[in-house]
Amino acid sequence: MNIVNGVLHTLLLFITGKVKFDHSVKNRTLIMPDGAKFTIFRRVEIQSRQSNPEALFWIRFKPMKMSPQANIRFSLLPMMIFMGFKGFRSKYWGVNMETGLCQGLYEWQT
Repeated sequence: MNIVNGVLHTLLLFITGKVKFDHSVKNRTLIMPDGAKFTIFRRVEIQSRQSNPEALFWIRFKPMKMSPQANIRFSLLPMMIFMGFKGFRSKYWGVNMETGLCQGLYEWQT
């Protein structure tokens, strides 16, 4: 799926009410299998009748010329693309404010 299709499908998901932001997890600590800790600042889920997600993907990065606070604001933009990709189910956004390390934890249908 290309970027334009991703954005268009994301807009359709918003229009049909399938995008849900889970505010109950904000500021909770996510401890990864390797012991790394991240504070969750956002979670989004696509409402679906499909079975539970079967694939989990996480990525970590440290923005070179952006503070963690700036990255939190910036992270809204790429969200509008990947939410529309086929199979996307949910994402947790996390940050370690002490190290500046950021993490995205994605759930995909397959």
